[in-house]
Amino acid sequence: MLNSLAATYYRQGKYSQAEPLLQQALTIWETKLGAEHPETAKILYSLAILYIHLGKYEQADPLVKRVLSIQENQLGAEHPETISSLESLATLYFHQGKDEQAEALYQQTLTLHEKHFGAEHPDTAWSMRHLALHYLHLGKYEQAEPLLVEVFSFREKHLGAEHPDTASSMSDLADLYLHQGKFEQAVSLFQQAIAIQEKHLGVDHPDIATSLYELAVLLHDQGNHEEAEALYQRALNLLEQRFGATHRNVQNIKRAYAEFLHRIGRDANTAALGVNDELSV
Repeated sequence: MLNSLAATYYRQGKYSQAEPLLQQALTIWETKLGAEHPETAKILYSLAILYIHLGKYEQADPLVKRVLSIQENQLGAEHPETISSLESLATLYFHQGKDEQAEALYQQTLTLHEKHFGAEHPDTAWSMRHLALHYLHLGKYEQAEPLLVEVFSFREKHLGAEHPDTASSMSDLADLYLHQGKFEQAVSLFQQAIAIQEKHLGVDHPDIATSLYELAVLLHDQGNHEEAEALYQRALNLLEQRFGATHRNVQNIKRAYAEFLHRIGRDANTAALGVNDELSV
């Protein structure tokens, strides 16, 4: 019951409400089944993923590794749940700036998913997306593009054009096109993605913030300052309400917004963001 309610809060983006429920559920399962039971590992995994979303990487690290150890011992190294945990460790390394380790694990999990499920499976598409986004992060656009296109095509075919995951893939492609200078294609895809996400997730869901922020950056570069500012503010408000002012993603958007204000000659407005204070820590 606790885990189900926590999962509901997680899907709604209410991460701070999910956290104490998962901690309570973990205590119950450890007492009832033991610290090394696969069901205990599932709660540990959920809590670790939550910490990654909240930017609590130091707290997530030992949990992910503990889950992997349990699953490898109890389920085997190539069990689907073990592979998912391995992919989560890759994501943790990505956020910690351990790019080489993250890339190796993303490639490993994609290979394992293709081996066990084939190319036309949601888990394979998920792994492919993670590797593609890592390539995008590294500036390897030629390697990222075919993977992102394949994931988008898979999701559009199997989930439908209006599914939130399909919208995420639209946003991923738009981000790629932004970096490649294909601005018209990027704007169109960002706008489509935001419309779908708002319809199916709600206008205040934190997942929308990424698309809003990327579109703001694009409009900023095109000189559409009024619309860009509104999007920066909305993305910042969404994330700050859910994660708090000190979260890494919130600070990243604050920096970008402050740079935007500086470039349009409104340095006085950056004081309200508290960026200078945060960056000096």
